[in-house]
Amino acid sequence: MSCRWICGGTATVKRLSVRTAALYLLDAEKGSYALASSYGFAPGCTGHPVKVGSVLAQHLTHRKCALVRDELEQTTRRRDSAMLLETLDMLEADVCLPLMSKDGLIGFCALGPRAPYRVYSHEDTSLLETVARNAALYRGVQEQAG
Repeated sequence: MSCRWICGGTATVKRLSVRTAALYLLDAEKGSYALASSYGFAPGCTGHPVKVGSVLAQHLTHRKCALVRDELEQTTRRRDSAMLLETLDMLEADVCLPLMSKDGLIGFCALGPRAPYRVYSHEDTSLLETVARNAALYRGVQEQAG
């Protein structure tokens, strides 16, 4: 499974003008989400593992919807906002899309800024959430067939 596939293919990546995308999948043995695929990053980029119990993983697990930087920056009342913003900075992401299965969070897709800079609209995140749900279903089918 690749980032372009998760993001709905090259046409969606181009339509949204996404500069970078990274797919992180659960590595249960290490207790973290590890970079499985990336688009737009420098060759050899290894990503930053995200611990299963991290504030990002907990947020995506409980909310089950896209985490959008612009929305988070406007929500200063949340206690975990600063930590979530730090994690988005570390991942170079403006949006994180959860990949949920019946067993929980199996991964996430981190999308970087758009070129030229534009905010991810509600329609954009709605489309991407649908693609992420389908990708999680596909991953589950792969594992069962595996």
